[in-house]
Amino acid sequence: MNLYRPTIAAARELEPLVGTNRGMVRQRLANIHCMSPILKAARAARPDGGLRKYPVGLRRGWALCVLATLAEYRILYADVVTGNI
Repeated sequence: MNLYRPTIAAARELEPLVGTNRGMVRQRLANIHCMSPILKAARAARPDGGLRKYPVGLRRGWALCVLATLAEYRILYADVVTGNI
């Protein structure tokens, strides 16, 4: 599995996170080291009440947002560590 490319089945229903919801996920992920396992990061970014009460499309959008944010942070981390920035 490539750690830098987020993948979610495109044929299924997907509602992307925007605005405050996206910002909350990014803020929660900012408190976790970017090279932590994806599952650990996803658990930390979950809303307090869980995801079961939200529609499936929104849950997929949440997962895509988590994967894309982690990929972005990992690329930035790799650039910082290798001295490219």
